[in-house]
Amino acid sequence: MYIYLIVVNKTKDLYITYLIIIYMKPTTLTSLLLTGTLALSGCRANHSEYEFNGTLGEEQVRYYGNGFWEKDYLEIITEDGTKIKFCDHGNYRSTPSADWVEITREGGPTARYHDGSSNPAEAEFFQEVAQPQFEEYLRQIMEINTSPLTRN
Repeated sequence: MYIYLIVVNKTKDLYITYLIIIYMKPTTLTSLLLTGTLALSGCRANHSEYEFNGTLGEEQVRYYGNGFWEKDYLEIITEDGTKIKFCDHGNYRSTPSADWVEITREGGPTARYHDGSSNPAEAEFFQEVAQPQFEEYLRQIMEINTSPLTRN
């Protein structure tokens, strides 16, 4: 039995498509499909308890997941129009943790800071400012989501 896999890899502005052809015995295929299904069913942490779309103080805040195998995002629009976007890749963590943050000042360029950056200034900003800010927003979201007045 032949298995045909089409894999699409998307980089910034480029899609690369691969065709992979594999020959397998039917019993091997059954075992592989069963194992793969079981592995995929729990491959990402679910942080749906943080889902939020509203205001915190004067800021517009939205926390949402972007599908299976994808990422969670926390987006903030501050009073002065600055847009802050955090991304959590999941990576089996039980609690969300930012992997990168983008900051776009109104009418200005976008700056992106990564966790574990090799640039010392970027790494320090991420650890000392961005990650604690991310955690504080999540704390406030969880406080609202678990209050007796907002629970379903």
